[in-house]
Amino acid sequence: MPIIKLLRLLDSNASCIGKVYDKMFMIGERLKAMEPKVPWCKSLRLIHEQRWEYLHSPMHSAAYALDPEFMDVVTYNSMDTATSEGLEKVFD
Repeated sequence: MPIIKLLRLLDSNASCIGKVYDKMFMIGERLKAMEPKVPWCKSLRLIHEQRWEYLHSPMHSAAYALDPEFMDVVTYNSMDTATSEGLEKVFD
């Protein structure tokens, strides 16, 4: 379950800001997939989106883009807009 994995990650002593970005994205995707089957899932997805918008910063995007764990997945050309803009803001 992505939410449990995120909570365990946040409870550890490891550096995790880039991993938070990835886990929050995975949670959002899982909620979107569950929406047709679970009636209350749309409400939960809206809460998730509001919380992520409140918490998200350009540092999350930059940490995700520069995290060695995601280097094979993320290239500058394959980044979504939020990630590339966050990375640029951090380097400016």
